[in-house]
Amino acid sequence: MKNLKKIILSLSIICVCAIPVGLKSINTYIFVPDEYITITSSETTEDSGSIVTSIFEYDIHKKELNRIYDFNYSAQYPLGCYDKLKNTVYFTKRVDSNDYGDQIFSINLKTMKEIQLTNDLFAVNYILSDSGKVFFVGRPKNCRVLKLGCIDLAKGTINYWSDDDTNIEAIALDRKNKKVIVSAYSDKE
Repeated sequence: MKNLKKIILSLSIICVCAIPVGLKSINTYIFVPDEYITITSSETTEDSGSIVTSIFEYDIHKKELNRIYDFNYSAQYPLGCYDKLKNTVYFTKRVDSNDYGDQIFSINLKTMKEIQLTNDLFAVNYILSDSGKVFFVGRPKNCRVLKLGCIDLAKGTINYWSDDDTNIEAIALDRKNKKVIVSAYSDKE
């Protein structure tokens, strides 16, 4: 836990960062307006050998790390983010079916009610929440490229930005200017 705090402090100047560390993977997202960092970390448990993914919140002012939510590692690349204002975690989980894929779920930490938000994805690479929307980079089923997706939680709709040639590599949110920053490249070039 002490080493994780050192990692968090050194990453506090970076907007979005993903670092693989041995059997652990850590994804860090900084939410400046609320002055906390949400962290996803996966590690193998010693007793059962299964992999558990944990969502943490690091309070920048108090310099406190709090474990928010744990879930079983089932996705190809488990991701999550904590929305402190909504007291909700958004995370990926594999859906068991003949046409499997990783989907985005939410869990309200007060009611512990879990909701599946997507059903058309094969893989998810980023999840960020802001102002009633969940932005993500994912590959819809039967699609060759990673697209930017936006779930409007109030309307219950999902919109994608991108064509069949553009791969979205990374995203970040500029909350001050209310913009989504996208790194993308052409699949054909």
